[in-house]
Amino acid sequence: MFLIHIIIAIVNDMAKPDPVLYRALLTVRSKVYRDGYVAYDGIRYSVPRILCGQVVEIRQEGLAIEIFHNGELLARHPQALPGQRLCHLVGQWTGLAASSVTKRLREPFAQQITEPAVAVRSLSEYELLAGGDCS
Repeated sequence: MFLIHIIIAIVNDMAKPDPVLYRALLTVRSKVYRDGYVAYDGIRYSVPRILCGQVVEIRQEGLAIEIFHNGELLARHPQALPGQRLCHLVGQWTGLAASSVTKRLREPFAQQITEPAVAVRSLSEYELLAGGDCS
């Protein structure tokens, strides 16, 4: 009987996941898009804009989404509501001048030309050129 209790205790202890291993399994690595967002579970969460192009780790802790870079917590968002596509970080774009985010204008593909000058002539001139009677 004592042996059965020991086996049950060992099995119960083995069934508990290692918190460090469990957390590592639930961590997702993703690259930050150029617009300062990272995708997780179909939702785009914002991160500080200086991390555009960098790889971050995303982890869900309860009802919050935590985003890390090199082990440092960058952002903590509440889990998105159904139908929500974007979660914004407060102050993500502060200090960014509007002129630095505008695109450089391209050269036009076409050029508009003015109407050609058309001579206005009577029909009798065309009759003479055709060499016949047009009536």
